[in-house]
Amino acid sequence: MRREPATPVALHDRIMQPDLDSTPDARRARLIRAAAYHEAGHAVVAWYFGKHFAAGGVAVSFTRPGEGGTYTHGSVVLPLARLPESLRKPALRRLRAECLEFLAGYLAERRALGGCGPVAQGSDAHRAVLLIIRAHACIQAIAELHLQAHARSARRLVRRPAIWSAIDRLALRLIRQGRVTPAELEQLCTETGLRRVQPSCFAVPR
Repeated sequence: MRREPATPVALHDRIMQPDLDSTPDARRARLIRAAAYHEAGHAVVAWYFGKHFAAGGVAVSFTRPGEGGTYTHGSVVLPLARLPESLRKPALRRLRAECLEFLAGYLAERRALGGCGPVAQGSDAHRAVLLIIRAHACIQAIAELHLQAHARSARRLVRRPAIWSAIDRLALRLIRQGRVTPAELEQLCTETGLRRVQPSCFAVPR
């Protein structure tokens, strides 16, 4: 069920958090910080669920503050109704992992910057809704109910000490150097003591 496309999928984000009361330098720093935590949330959760990263790794832009990208190989979740019963549980786990990866960016950004409001919004939440619609063959209103459940799970996941420690360290490194390679990400996550979900969680029964 999990298929690696020939080209990586970039979760390319544009953070928009205007702060009219601050100086241009302060706004620039805030946008870079927001993007760094956003991409770190995506990247750490992707790593935790066993995703492979392309050469681009994880990056934030210093020339266009607020922009960033997490370059992973995508996973395909097929419509569940078309799958044999034995394949549905692994497919549901993969769907959950994909949705949590999408949602973790905004949640990490929100936690780092003290944001308030909905726990799932923006283009990442929209991508997750489209994935849910495809998997469950449901209407958008039902998909958004599924999304709320995934958002609660993603919030709990981001708050785990080991996950947040990895997100925090990765974000600070992105703020310093702009890009983190897959090898650097691997080292950073393992140094925090974070352990990946076992591949058997997504394995297809034989």
